[in-house]
Amino acid sequence: MGRGKSFGTSETQGTSEVFVTRYELLPMQMYSLEEQLHRLTGELKNLPRRECCVKHEGERPFRTRTADLAPAFRSAYFQRMMVPIYLKGITARSQYLVPTADADAAIEARFAGLLKPPPTPDPGGAPNGLVSN
Repeated sequence: MGRGKSFGTSETQGTSEVFVTRYELLPMQMYSLEEQLHRLTGELKNLPRRECCVKHEGERPFRTRTADLAPAFRSAYFQRMMVPIYLKGITARSQYLVPTADADAAIEARFAGLLKPPPTPDPGGAPNGLVSN
């Protein structure tokens, strides 16, 4: 068994290492407008499914993902029954929804009108290809 008492003072000294900021002119290269457009176009084209970029006026654009939704129909039978009825009704109410065959026929008719040769001038000398009476 032992007992002891002591009183004392101590002094310590130490050193430490500090990082010193060093400023340098490093080479920088800015992307041209064409290069930026090319890079961003590639980013937009390669977005994963259900992701999009959103831009609000006055703010920076940001990427987001659409919400996970439950299936629109609880049964496949109901879906097979209702989708054709819906498509028929919406097509009847909209002037912009037409069958593909009708749209192709309208495009062909317009294109054929563009390919018509210009009227030939009248040998009698009427101006602008008009036929004189």
